[in-house]
Amino acid sequence: MEIRRGFWKRCCAARTAALALGLSTWPAWSVAGEFDSLRLETRFSQVLTVDAYAAGDSLVDSWGTAESIEAPPPAPERERAFSDLKPARDIGRGLRVLAADARAVFAAPFHMDRGDALWTLGTVVVAGALYSQDQQVLDAVDRNSENQVLHAAIQPGRALEKLGFIGSTAPYYAAGLTLGYVMRWDLMTEMSAEILESHLIAGTVRNLLEGAVGRSRPRSGQGPRDFHFREGDSFPSGHASVVFEVATVAAHHTRSIPLRILYYTIATSISLQRVDSFSHWPSDIFVGAVIGTAVARGIVRRHAEAKRTAAPAPSAPPAAAPASTPVTRPAIED
Repeated sequence: MEIRRGFWKRCCAARTAALALGLSTWPAWSVAGEFDSLRLETRFSQVLTVDAYAAGDSLVDSWGTAESIEAPPPAPERERAFSDLKPARDIGRGLRVLAADARAVFAAPFHMDRGDALWTLGTVVVAGALYSQDQQVLDAVDRNSENQVLHAAIQPGRALEKLGFIGSTAPYYAAGLTLGYVMRWDLMTEMSAEILESHLIAGTVRNLLEGAVGRSRPRSGQGPRDFHFREGDSFPSGHASVVFEVATVAAHHTRSIPLRILYYTIATSISLQRVDSFSHWPSDIFVGAVIGTAVARGIVRRHAEAKRTAAPAPSAPPAAAPASTPVTRPAIED
């Protein structure tokens, strides 16, 4: 029994190691569902080979001798080399992912279920309430700008305001995408790609709304009801959208609850700073934050679902063969 238990533990460890090696070598762009099926099939067959004998079954020959079957060791996994990189292929895959995600985002309003409709209705109600009180809220923030609590809430946003400028941060995300791809750091590659993709898709939504609504900024002195088609650019807030996109992507890849709270706290502080600086009306901030969060959340969820779909389903070990009765060699009479 002790020999069988030890053999079971060793085989289970070998199976787990083989599966972990297979999963760790997937490229980041395979979130779209495209990957090297031949290599995956080879890895999966190795796992199945270990599974087949993980229970420590044995065969009994015609003379009653039990023979344990040793599982063949899995083939060693080759380290990924720099020569394995195929930029043209992976850029093509990335563009196809971007196109598919953009179609999904723009088609989402036409495929809402009851829950989505309720959330949308709630968002519209809150945005409408803020819109009706935009001037009053802005005046209240201005009057209490020296309040210690409000000052503490806005001060981080003042220091980190540039995080909301795509022109200032996009080169860093592009560098992170390139470095992560070359160094095979999948987490950096995936996060950088999702942030840039969120900026592109949400930015398109914002640009369409800004031109169509044409709302004047608070600093213009025209009030919250001043609209000029294709002239104003206050609604929605680009800063709020950008920082909430980053916070949503970062939170998705973070297990720590305190860190997730920190990401959204920083995003909220930067958004409040835009009201304090008379750059946007409160309703502009709210709608921008909703757009950024919704787009980024949709993208990371699609990518996570694509990875789950592409991952090999765990296979049940083959059914154990019926117990064999040892055969006793007949005695030979003289």
